[in-house]
Amino acid sequence: MGKCDPSGQDHSKEQDRGTALASSSTLTRLELKPKDAESAARYKKIVADPEGIDRLMVECFLNAYRTAPAEIWLDLDATDDPIHGHQEERFFHGYYGHYCYLSLYIFSGEHVLSVRRVWIAFSESFAAEALFVQVLRNIQASRAVPAAP
Repeated sequence: MGKCDPSGQDHSKEQDRGTALASSSTLTRLELKPKDAESAARYKKIVADPEGIDRLMVECFLNAYRTAPAEIWLDLDATDDPIHGHQEERFFHGYYGHYCYLSLYIFSGEHVLSVRRVWIAFSESFAAEALFVQVLRNIQASRAVPAAP
């Protein structure tokens, strides 16, 4: 069970077999839980550490190579997540032509190194720069990559 069984086929209890390990409601709780939530908070059961998740994704990316790559190309890509109704933080994106959330991805080849939802209160370029710097620091901090001269 665990990351080797995302579909839940190997659950030990018969009643749980075939149930996914993370449903959309689980992921929503992960996203909505404030960092400083106390035991009475609505979304207290799952605590996300976005920076820790980013470090893990960079570590998994670097572990995919037998030796540290000589160059690492980073691709920043913003994409829309269309929404319907009147969800909080929605905004109309003129380029996409509908209401959406905007997600910012950083890839290196086929590997996702970071993902963040860009809130309309922040500019897309500010969010991209901050996320890029964080991913770059994570790569540089890795033992698999020699420190820059």
